[in-house]
Amino acid sequence: DDYKNIVYERIGVKKYIPAAGNLESRMKLRKNLKCHSFEWYLKNVATHIRVPGPTSTMRNAHTNKCLDVAENKNSGKYVLIFNCHNHGGNQKAFEILREGTIIYDELCLDLSKKDPGTKPTFYSCHSMGGNQQWIFLEGNLISHSVTNLCLKIDPKSKYLSTDICNANDPLQQFQFNYSE
Repeated sequence: DDYKNIVYERIGVKKYIPAAGNLESRMKLRKNLKCHSFEWYLKNVATHIRVPGPTSTMRNAHTNKCLDVAENKNSGKYVLIFNCHNHGGNQKAFEILREGTIIYDELCLDLSKKDPGTKPTFYSCHSMGGNQQWIFLEGNLISHSVTNLCLKIDPKSKYLSTDICNANDPLQQFQFNYSE
């Protein structure tokens, strides 16, 4: 019940899901059986499941391009850039953690080479920082903690790239939108 919005946000189809109808009898049964909440289940039974936090689009205002991920969610996928469509789904599925990890689904944004122009990829999260840790700088720049390269939109490519950080480069400036 309390987690349906996470599902809707992740798949971006809330407006396409038909109404469930009257759920009064199901709610009454749940109460009579003294069923625990889904939150209780996550905390006490499925403790290995990480509940995602709020997600965001990552948008470059200069180009109106958003980070996107193809349907194939395999590890090692490059991050795509497309025109922002404001329909959620793959464009509104980026979770930004306090420690600087950028997550899509269960994969983390990873940069394994230190050369400008290297394309970041999504790999299995390892929770060790390093090549999966990003620093959010003044001027809306996103810098890789190891290489000090910043994320950059390359208008001539369909993939996200990196370059030497430059606060005056509008192609390196990203906005986050957490609203519905």
